[in-house]
Amino acid sequence: MPKKPDAYHRPETLNEALQLLAKPDTFALAGGTHLLAGDVDGAVVDLQALGLNQIEWTNGRLRIGATTPLTELAHALADQPDETPATLLQTAIAYAGPNTCRNAATMGGVIASRLPDSELLAALLALDAELALA
Repeated sequence: MPKKPDAYHRPETLNEALQLLAKPDTFALAGGTHLLAGDVDGAVVDLQALGLNQIEWTNGRLRIGATTPLTELAHALADQPDETPATLLQTAIAYAGPNTCRNAATMGGVIASRLPDSELLAALLALDAELALA
């Protein structure tokens, strides 16, 4: 049975979120897959109001926000030509679990989870992806 979080916060600025996340036993919440699995024991900081769910193509580079659900990313990559990095990412997303998981799971959550058998993490490494941290 999942544990109930000790506290819930929904900051409106990144600075406020970072201050909350600096506290002990406080976890980021974006898609909620870990919260639903009962992996959270402490307070949660809901990142959904921060606008970190963008997907942008700029000068041939893809920028993916941390709270972007995997399903939304897969849909955004669907118009790209075959045999491109987008194809590799789409394939890796398909291996990230069932639809119900991909609808909730976020790009930041996949990266933060660091699962050793994650095809999506392997694809990001193969594509020499860059990560911006705050």
